[in-house]
Amino acid sequence: MTKANPVLDLIRILRAWFGYSPVARLYAVLALGKGVVLLSVLYIEPTLDVFHVMGTRWDSNYYEIIAIHGYGTGAPHVFSPVYPVLIKIVYFVVGNVWVSALLVTNLSSLLFPLVVYKTFGYKTALLAEVFPTYLVFTTIAYSDIIALVLLALAFFFLLKEKFVKSSLALSIAIFTFVNLALTLPAFGVALLSRKRFRYLYFFALPFLTGLFILLWFKIVAGSYFAFLQLEAPWGATFVTPLGQALYLACAQGVGSFTCQHWALLGFVFPRIYWPIRNIAFESFYSIGTYFVLRINSSQRVLLFLYDLCVILPILFISGTPAMSIPRLLLPAFPAFVGYSSFFKSWRATSVYVASCLCLAAVISVIEYFSFFA
Repeated sequence: MTKANPVLDLIRILRAWFGYSPVARLYAVLALGKGVVLLSVLYIEPTLDVFHVMGTRWDSNYYEIIAIHGYGTGAPHVFSPVYPVLIKIVYFVVGNVWVSALLVTNLSSLLFPLVVYKTFGYKTALLAEVFPTYLVFTTIAYSDIIALVLLALAFFFLLKEKFVKSSLALSIAIFTFVNLALTLPAFGVALLSRKRFRYLYFFALPFLTGLFILLWFKIVAGSYFAFLQLEAPWGATFVTPLGQALYLACAQGVGSFTCQHWALLGFVFPRIYWPIRNIAFESFYSIGTYFVLRINSSQRVLLFLYDLCVILPILFISGTPAMSIPRLLLPAFPAFVGYSSFFKSWRATSVYVASCLCLAAVISVIEYFSFFA
C-alpha cells in the first residue's frame, strides 16, 4: 500500500484547481505581476522602507491625510472622499494608515479582473490585468483601482440590462473621478440606439451625482466650479495636443514640472522622453479601441465610443495631469476587448504577457526611483 504524502496531495489539488479555475489562473498571473513590481524595486533598494515609500508618496499622501484628519482647506478638496473612507474603514482594523491604503488598493485589484472576466471573458481580463500601468498603480497606494472596479461593474450590469445597478456603479465612479462624467455620451448613444426612451432613467443617478459634486464644491470652497481653481497647484489647464507636447518637452521653459531634473540611477531623462512615452501609451489604447470595432458583438459601438470618451479628452490637458496620462488611460480598458480578438493564438498572448511583465519591472523602477523615492 502506498503511503499518503500530504505535500504531493496538496500539489495535485492546487494543480487541478489552477487547471480548471480561470479565476485562480488570473489571480496567479496577477500575483506574479505584483511580485515583479516589488522585486524589481527591492533588487535595487533591498530595504523594507520600500513598502512605506509605495504607501505614502504623491497622491496617496493626500488621501491618507484626508482619511485621518479630514479635508481642512484648499487643494485636498479635489480628491474624492471614496478612497479615504475605504482607507479609514481598514484603518480601524489595521491601525496604520499607509498599510491600510496599500491593502485597500491591492485587495480591490483582485475584483477588477474578476468583473472583467465575468463581463468580457478570460483573455480580456488577462490582457488587462498584466498591463504594466495596471500592475504598478494597483500595487502602490493609488485610488484609480476603485473607479476601475466601478466602471467594470457598470458594464457588467449594463450588458445584463440591470440599468439601475449599472447607473449606480457609474455614478459612484464619477464621484470617485469627476472626469469620468465625460463617458456619459457613450452610454447615451448605446441606450438611445435601443429606441426605448424609458432607458433614459439610467442618467438620473449620474445627474444627481453631478449636482451633489457641484454643491460639495460650493459648500467647501465657495464656488460650484471650484474644482478647476483647486487644480491650479498642479498647473492643470486645457491646451491643444501640440501645447501638451510642448509642455511635456519643456519647450521654451513652459513645462515647470517636466523642466525639473529627472534622473534614474545616474541616467538623466531627456525631455523628449515625456511626450514620446505618452504617445506610446495613447497609441496602444487607440489601436485596441480600433480593434473593438472589428469584434463580433452588438456592444462594439458602445465600447468604441466609451474608449474615445476616455482617450480624446486627455489629449487636451496640460500640467501635472499630462504626465499622468499612462495612468489616466486605465479606464479605457475595453480596448483590451479589441486586443483579445487580435491575439488569436495563445502563443501571441503569452508573448504579450511576458512583454508586459518585463515592462512592468522597468516602469516600477522608473516610477519608484524618479518619482516616489
